[in-house]
Amino acid sequence: MKMTRWQRAVILTGVVLIVGMGFYPPWKMEGGRPDGKFRCCAHGFLFAPPQAATVAAYSGPPKTWSCRAIGLDLSRLLVEWTVVVLATATVVVGIGAANGWKD
Repeated sequence: MKMTRWQRAVILTGVVLIVGMGFYPPWKMEGGRPDGKFRCCAHGFLFAPPQAATVAAYSGPPKTWSCRAIGLDLSRLLVEWTVVVLATATVVVGIGAANGWKD
């Protein structure tokens, strides 16, 4: 099966989105809740993670939330990547089916 230029464009778009998500991933903060569990905080550039002051602005009153550490939220990132891969595959297969899978 030969891929159409639309299928190649959709795959390229999916790859660009995944790379972009890798450079602008979701972050989580430890100790952001009174029970000390992780809390989702924001998306931020990979080489410049959100700072505690920025996180406090999202979190509410500073006396309620204390941020001990900020790290990548890999579970959210994997979910985002999975959604992009599934959407890209669905569109590529749909375009192929609409064109009758011509050789």
